Amino acid sequence: MAGKVVLDACVLINLEASAEMQSILEAEHASFAVVDAVIGEALFLRAEDEGQDHEPIDVRRVVRDNGLEVLSIGSTEETELFVNLAAELDDGEAMSMAIAIARSFRFATDDKKARRVFAEVVNDPARLVSTPSLVRKWAERFTKNEESRVAGALRRIRSRARFVPPASDPDYDWWMTQPQ
Repeated sequence: MAGKVVLDACVLINLEASAEMQSILEAEHASFAVVDAVIGEALFLRAEDEGQDHEPIDVRRVVRDNGLEVLSIGSTEETELFVNLAAELDDGEAMSMAIAIARSFRFATDDKKARRVFAEVVNDPARLVSTPSLVRKWAERFTKNEESRVAGALRRIRSRARFVPPASDPDYDWWMTQPQ
Protein backbone atom coordinates (compact mmCIF):
# COMPACT_ATOMS: atom_id res chain seq x y z
CA MET A 1 0.00 0.00 0.00
CA ALA A 2 1.63 3.24 -1.13
CA GLY A 3 1.22 6.60 0.53
CA LYS A 4 2.90 8.03 3.58
CA VAL A 5 3.56 6.25 6.88
CA VAL A 6 4.23 8.21 10.08
CA LEU A 7 6.63 6.29 12.36
CA ASP A 8 6.46 6.73 16.11
CA ALA A 9 9.58 6.50 18.28
CA CYS A 10 9.25 2.80 19.15
CA VAL A 11 9.09 1.72 15.50
CA LEU A 12 11.93 4.07 14.59
CA ILE A 13 14.09 2.56 17.36
CA ASN A 14 13.22 -1.01 16.35
CA LEU A 15 14.05 -0.41 12.70
CA GLU A 16 17.30 1.35 13.55
CA ALA A 17 18.21 -1.59 15.81
CA SER A 18 17.70 -4.01 12.90
CA ALA A 19 20.63 -2.48 10.93
CA GLU A 20 18.34 -2.96 7.90
CA MET A 21 16.14 0.12 8.21
CA GLN A 22 16.59 1.49 4.70
CA SER A 23 15.96 -1.91 3.10
CA ILE A 24 12.91 -2.54 5.30
CA LEU A 25 11.42 0.86 4.44
CA GLU A 26 12.06 0.35 0.72
CA ALA A 27 10.12 -2.92 0.80
CA GLU A 28 6.98 -1.05 1.88
CA HIS A 29 6.88 1.09 -1.31
CA ALA A 30 5.76 4.12 0.66
CA SER A 31 7.27 7.34 1.89
CA PHE A 32 8.02 7.66 5.59
CA ALA A 33 7.95 10.49 8.07
CA VAL A 34 8.47 11.24 11.73
CA VAL A 35 7.12 14.15 13.72
CA ASP A 36 9.54 16.57 15.31
CA ALA A 37 8.60 15.34 18.82
CA VAL A 38 9.92 11.85 17.97
CA ILE A 39 13.40 13.25 17.37
CA GLY A 40 13.68 13.89 21.11
CA GLU A 41 12.20 10.53 22.13
CA ALA A 42 14.33 8.03 20.19
CA LEU A 43 17.39 8.27 22.40
CA PHE A 44 19.42 5.05 22.44
CA LEU A 45 19.89 1.40 21.57
CA ARG A 46 21.28 -1.19 23.89
CA ALA A 47 24.82 -2.21 23.01
CA GLU A 48 25.29 -5.52 21.23
CA ASP A 49 27.78 -6.61 23.89
CA GLU A 50 26.17 -7.12 27.31
CA GLY A 51 28.82 -5.24 29.30
CA GLN A 52 28.77 -2.12 27.11
CA ASP A 53 26.91 1.15 27.64
CA HIS A 54 23.86 2.16 25.67
CA GLU A 55 24.58 3.60 22.25
CA PRO A 56 22.96 6.97 21.51
CA ILE A 57 20.86 7.21 18.36
CA ASP A 58 21.72 10.13 16.12
CA VAL A 59 18.10 10.59 15.04
CA ARG A 60 18.94 13.42 12.67
CA ARG A 61 21.38 11.08 10.85
CA VAL A 62 18.76 8.31 10.81
CA VAL A 63 16.22 10.73 9.34
CA ARG A 64 18.67 12.00 6.71
CA ASP A 65 20.12 8.59 5.76
CA ASN A 66 16.70 6.98 5.38
CA GLY A 67 14.98 9.85 3.58
CA LEU A 68 12.44 10.43 6.33
CA GLU A 69 10.38 13.59 6.20
CA VAL A 70 10.04 15.54 9.45
CA LEU A 71 6.49 16.77 10.03
CA SER A 72 5.07 19.36 12.41
CA ILE A 73 1.55 20.20 13.48
CA GLY A 74 0.22 22.46 10.78
CA SER A 75 -3.49 23.04 11.23
CA THR A 76 -6.13 23.73 13.84
CA GLU A 77 -7.55 20.22 13.28
CA GLU A 78 -4.13 18.65 13.98
CA THR A 79 -3.64 20.82 17.06
CA GLU A 80 -7.05 19.85 18.49
CA LEU A 81 -6.43 16.16 17.77
CA PHE A 82 -2.99 16.38 19.36
CA VAL A 83 -4.32 18.02 22.53
CA ASN A 84 -7.08 15.40 22.87
CA LEU A 85 -4.73 12.47 22.20
CA ALA A 86 -2.00 13.82 24.50
CA ALA A 87 -4.39 13.32 27.42
CA GLU A 88 -3.98 9.56 26.86
CA LEU A 89 -0.65 9.14 25.07
CA ASP A 90 2.94 10.38 25.13
CA ASP A 91 3.54 13.52 23.10
CA GLY A 92 5.38 11.76 20.26
CA GLU A 93 2.65 9.17 19.82
CA ALA A 94 -0.11 11.77 20.14
CA MET A 95 1.51 14.11 17.61
CA SER A 96 2.30 11.27 15.19
CA MET A 97 -1.24 9.98 15.43
CA ALA A 98 -2.85 13.42 15.10
CA ILE A 99 -0.95 14.13 11.89
CA ALA A 100 -1.59 10.64 10.49
CA ILE A 101 -5.32 10.96 11.19
CA ALA A 102 -5.71 14.52 9.90
CA ARG A 103 -3.69 13.91 6.72
CA SER A 104 -5.06 10.39 6.04
CA PHE A 105 -1.62 8.81 6.40
CA ARG A 106 -0.86 5.39 7.85
CA PHE A 107 0.48 5.23 11.40
CA ALA A 108 3.26 2.88 12.56
CA THR A 109 3.38 2.04 16.25
CA ASP A 110 3.94 -0.99 18.46
CA ASP A 111 2.45 0.63 21.55
CA LYS A 112 -0.63 -1.31 22.62
CA LYS A 113 -2.55 1.70 23.88
CA ALA A 114 -1.70 3.82 20.83
CA ARG A 115 -2.83 0.99 18.54
CA ARG A 116 -6.13 0.72 20.42
CA VAL A 117 -6.75 4.49 20.34
CA PHE A 118 -5.91 4.72 16.62
CA ALA A 119 -8.24 1.80 15.83
CA GLU A 120 -11.06 3.50 17.76
CA VAL A 121 -10.63 6.77 15.85
CA VAL A 122 -9.79 5.37 12.40
CA ASN A 123 -11.93 2.44 11.34
CA ASP A 124 -9.42 1.18 8.77
CA PRO A 125 -6.99 -1.56 9.90
CA ALA A 126 -4.91 -1.06 6.74
CA ARG A 127 -3.81 2.34 8.09
CA LEU A 128 -2.21 0.80 11.19
CA VAL A 129 1.31 -0.56 10.76
CA SER A 130 3.74 -2.25 13.18
CA THR A 131 7.38 -3.26 13.31
CA PRO A 132 6.44 -6.91 12.65
CA SER A 133 4.32 -6.02 9.60
CA LEU A 134 7.13 -3.93 8.11
CA VAL A 135 9.80 -6.56 8.82
CA ARG A 136 7.61 -9.39 7.52
CA LYS A 137 6.97 -7.63 4.20
CA TRP A 138 10.73 -7.05 3.86
CA ALA A 139 11.58 -10.64 4.84
CA GLU A 140 9.22 -12.14 2.28
CA ARG A 141 11.54 -10.85 -0.47
CA PHE A 142 14.31 -13.22 0.56
CA THR A 143 14.93 -16.83 -0.45
CA LYS A 144 15.66 -19.62 2.03
CA ASN A 145 19.37 -19.09 1.37
CA GLU A 146 19.09 -15.49 2.60
CA GLU A 147 17.15 -16.16 5.79
CA SER A 148 20.25 -15.46 7.89
CA ARG A 149 19.85 -11.75 7.01
CA VAL A 150 16.29 -11.79 8.37
CA ALA A 151 17.38 -13.75 11.44
CA GLY A 152 20.11 -11.20 12.12
CA ALA A 153 17.68 -8.28 11.87
CA LEU A 154 15.20 -9.96 14.21
CA ARG A 155 17.95 -10.85 16.68
CA ARG A 156 19.23 -7.25 16.71
CA ILE A 157 15.71 -5.86 17.21
CA ARG A 158 15.20 -8.22 20.14
CA SER A 159 18.57 -7.51 21.79
CA ARG A 160 19.25 -3.85 20.93
CA ALA A 161 15.68 -2.49 21.14
CA ARG A 162 14.37 -5.13 23.57
CA PHE A 163 11.35 -5.66 21.34
CA VAL A 164 9.25 -8.78 20.97
CA PRO A 165 5.77 -8.28 19.54
CA PRO A 166 2.80 -8.87 21.82
CA ALA A 167 0.73 -11.98 21.18
CA SER A 168 -2.07 -9.71 19.97
CA ASP A 169 -0.01 -8.47 17.00
CA PRO A 170 -1.33 -9.92 13.71
CA ASP A 171 2.23 -10.94 12.76
CA TYR A 172 3.15 -12.45 16.14
CA ASP A 173 3.03 -16.08 14.96
CA TRP A 174 5.16 -15.29 11.93
CA TRP A 175 7.72 -13.41 14.08
CA MET A 176 7.98 -16.17 16.70
CA THR A 177 8.52 -18.91 14.11
CA GLN A 178 11.41 -17.13 12.39
CA PRO A 179 14.97 -18.26 13.13
CA GLN A 180 16.66 -15.74 15.38
